[in-house]
Order: sequence, then structure tokens, then C-alpha cells
Amino acid sequence: MTRPVVSIVGGYGATGEVVATELLRLTDCAIRIGGRDRGRAEGLSARLGPRVSGHRMDVFEPSLAAFCAGASVVVNCAGPTARIGPRVAEAAFDQGAHMVDPGGYESVHDAFAGRRDELVRRGLTGLISAGWIPGLSEVFPRYMHTLASQRLVTFDSLELIYGDASAWSTTGTLDQVEHIRRNLFRASGLYRGGRWRRGGLGAASIARLPAPWGRQLAVLHLFPELRGFAESHPQYRRLRSRATLLGVRTLLTMTAVALVGDRRRRRAVRWLQTAFRREAERYGNGGLLTVTIAGRDRSGAPAGCRGLLHDSRHYWLTGVVPAVATAQLLDGTIRAQGVRYLGDAVEPNRFLAQLERAGLQFDTEFDPGPNGAAARAA
Repeated sequence: MTRPVVSIVGGYGATGEVVATELLRLTDCAIRIGGRDRGRAEGLSARLGPRVSGHRMDVFEPSLAAFCAGASVVVNCAGPTARIGPRVAEAAFDQGAHMVDPGGYESVHDAFAGRRDELVRRGLTGLISAGWIPGLSEVFPRYMHTLASQRLVTFDSLELIYGDASAWSTTGTLDQVEHIRRNLFRASGLYRGGRWRRGGLGAASIARLPAPWGRQLAVLHLFPELRGFAESHPQYRRLRSRATLLGVRTLLTMTAVALVGDRRRRRAVRWLQTAFRREAERYGNGGLLTVTIAGRDRSGAPAGCRGLLHDSRHYWLTGVVPAVATAQLLDGTIRAQGVRYLGDAVEPNRFLAQLERAGLQFDTEFDPGPNGAAARAA
């Protein structure tokens, strides 16, 4: 049988290298590393072995189409999305390939809103927001919901708290700037019974996190990628998401970024990079997700579960998630078609299980149990 081919756009960057390395372990596919610097692409391919080849390509040139031709899956690790837009996805689909993007976000999702029937007819899948935050941050609440459903018969609340104090690259920060400008104010709120209720930037509160973080400032912020889950689960009387590991100065910086015009975009990137660097120095590189679900069990007694996922390997997390998504596309585990957010396309239990085998660590527990003590979830 012909070995499947995965083409990684921006493959010699920090995230692309993780994707390639993990795919070598997870699959038997051949891997193409693509970027504008042929020497770097070929250098990485030489280090990774005979299943990997390096190629010169540019997302703004016809070489992109040639790089996607013959691939089963195209993984986009180039950025920023704010500049590239849907170019890689369009090139992949034109060549009959699936596409996975740790970025992409709402803008790419909206760009393909009118083409879903076409992509379904052609059997093509595009997975976007398939990274760490957003991405895994939307899969983990779904996983915890399936876990809670083993014991709970009524659901009162679900709360996601997320934060990442890592220093960000310029490319990553550019996309952060665009997200803040588009979503900072309209993402502040929560769901009640499946219906959105606006909050406000003043709705800051203290989150009680496990050691070593302790008490931290947290603000309401729900990514668009979680809206589908929230609206389809109206049994939760309250479903909210809060961002944490953010100091007051960083929150003020983000507010300023949300208000700047296009001419000050570069300045906004510098402001935000400085703020993120300060938080990384304060907390150390890495991030966390916590999900807490409360409700009642079959006896009518209060019950719930909580999960904690944390890791200091920022680029590894951003790369291993799209690598697992690519592996599941290749083996047919992911069957959703059209352009989808990662959380809307994967089966959360299988996805977390494969990430766990790849080295991701997370803890879950039911609390309280019948005797009031926490019981580790199976």
C-alpha cells in the first residue's frame, strides 16, 4: 500500500517540528517539511530521518499548491492567521487533502461557512483551533462532561478556568492581538441554560487554583470555539469560562490592545509581548486547564467532578494536539467533515487517551463521593 503523506507548512518552526516528531511516532506516514528557507527544511528532515523530506515553499506563491499535491493531510504551522487567512486550507482542499491548523480560529471557520456541503460531498475535513488554547481547552470540558455523566443525573454548573503564562513569539502574539481586538469585549459573559448572557470586563473574581498557583485573578472569557458545546447543553444552569494567570497590568494592556487602530498594530504586539513576558517571569512558562462540574447524583445528593491539566511544554502542547488530530484523520477515527473547530469534531475520550499515551498528564476526580472523600475517576 502507498504510504500516506503529510505536508507540514511552516514545518521547521517550533510547533512544526513537534508535529513532525510526534507524527513519526504515531503513524507510518511520509512527512514533508515546507518553508521559505530550503536549507532549514532540509536540515530538519535530515535530522528526523528517511521518512521526512524538506521542501522550499511559500504560502503566497504557487509553490503552496505543489506542496499540498499528493498529501493526505496538510498541517498548517505557519502564521499569523491574521495575515495568511484561509490560504492553506483552500490549497489543501483544492488538492483533495484534509487540513489541520493549530490556529485558523474564527476567521477561517467563517470563510468556509458557505462551503460545508461541498466539502462534505468531497469527504474533506478541516480542523481549526486544533492547538493548546484554543483547542485542547475545548476538548477537555467535553471530556469532563462525559466523565460526569457516569454519575450525575442533573447538572448545575460547569466552569473552565484556563491560563498560559508562556512567552509568545511575534507570530503568535499577532494572532493574540487580532483575537483581543475581535473578542475581548464580546467574549465576556457566560451561558445560562444554553443562552448567552453578557458579563463585563469588570466581572473579575478570585479563582482558587491548586498549588503552586493558589489564589489568582480570573476574568470571564469564553472562546467562540466553546459556544457550540454550551448551546447544545442547556442542562447546565451556569456554564462559564475564566482566563487566569493575568496580572492587573496585563489586563489593562489587553484592554488598550482591544482599542487600538490598525496603524498601531505593531505597537500593540510589543505591548502584549512585554506583558506576556512579565507573566512568564512571574509564574514560569506553562499553562493549565481546570474543569469543575457540579450537579446531583441518582440519590439526589450533591456531587461533581473536577479535572486538572497542566504542562510547562508550551510548544510541545501546541504541536502534539494537531499531530494526534492528524493521526486520527489518517486512521479514520475522526469522521466529521467540513471545516470544524477541533472540539466539535473529535471524540473526547479517544482524543485524550491518545494524548495521554503521547505523554500528556492530567488528573480527574469525583468529589464528593458517598463518604465525602474525593475518589479518583477511572
